[in-house]
Amino acid sequence: MVAVEVPLPRSLALVAVLVLLPAAAQAGKRGDPLLAVWDVASGDAERAEAWHWYGEVVAAAGEVEGLRVDSGAVFRPSVRPAEGRVVAVASAERWLEAAWTAWRAGEPAVATELARDALRQVEAFPATRLPDGLLRELHVMEARGLVAQGRDDAGRAALRAALLVDPSWVPADRWEPAHFVAAALAMRAEQELTEHAALVVSAGEPGAGVLLHGVEQGRTGADGTLSLNLPPGLYDVAVRKPGFADAITSIQLRPGRELAVELQLEVRNSPGFQEALLSALANPGDQRGAPVWAGLEQAARQLDARGILVARFAGAGDGAVLQVGLYLPGRGGWALWREAPIAHDLARDEQVVDALAADLIERLLREVQGEVLAAR
Repeated sequence: MVAVEVPLPRSLALVAVLVLLPAAAQAGKRGDPLLAVWDVASGDAERAEAWHWYGEVVAAAGEVEGLRVDSGAVFRPSVRPAEGRVVAVASAERWLEAAWTAWRAGEPAVATELARDALRQVEAFPATRLPDGLLRELHVMEARGLVAQGRDDAGRAALRAALLVDPSWVPADRWEPAHFVAAALAMRAEQELTEHAALVVSAGEPGAGVLLHGVEQGRTGADGTLSLNLPPGLYDVAVRKPGFADAITSIQLRPGRELAVELQLEVRNSPGFQEALLSALANPGDQRGAPVWAGLEQAARQLDARGILVARFAGAGDGAVLQVGLYLPGRGGWALWREAPIAHDLARDEQVVDALAADLIERLLREVQGEVLAAR
């Protein structure tokens, strides 16, 4: 099965993707050990300030004799936000919220149309690319509104669509209208009469979420597998874990049969990898053993780099901070991690950034002299 990348999570929509710096860091001679310099991650509003201070650090690295500093060495494939999907999902989520408002106000027809509008917003995107449960909730809202209007046949069709997206869904009879609960339970009973099939998903990683049509159904155990008992039919199956690119395939389950599917998670330059990398910069002490290091190791091999420099600039005003990490192959953590608080006092800020740069130069000098950056 082929693993493919997912769009950026909404939490990262305003964060700059880790791409190359614009032509600044080019130093050293051909044949010298390569230090790959990746762009600083920051919000758009802080971009200029982030580049200014990170540029000071990169320039210091370029002064280390015997080291080739290159900002064009990028971990492929380069990933950028899927703006169309981000906009569509944001719109669909707003429409769903508006549908709930209409439903609570006793306007089921309005709720139905809003749910249908939201479904049209996201219909161009695979369910595995949508937030967990969004597609199911839209179908359920559509069904809820149709049943409340007495349009039972159309409501059953919408309920059937919801159950195909998430076979484990059950109505909450504590607050759903009795007529709707009865329709949903009848649909579930009809589904249960069909001979089920067994699906065994192997992800090669423990704790990976297994999703059907974008809805998580459980997590893989210590052996990296999860078994599900499902109605027969066509399913989009995905496995997801932070720091890895999603692995996705489509399958058909037949009554009374068992199907084993192997979806190997890969560490690639995906939004998940970028998110893990930012977490490792923000909280270096919490990242031991995280898949981000496997991703950095893979990137170093791909680039034939003896080191990778990354940075994160976060906050505004007196709370701004520049965090810089130096990764060296063969390590499960940062070879050097430093943090420079930025107080917008030019003299003081230059002093703390210079101290960070001095620490980086000292470490790089040791590596160039043979401790880690010697030829493998």
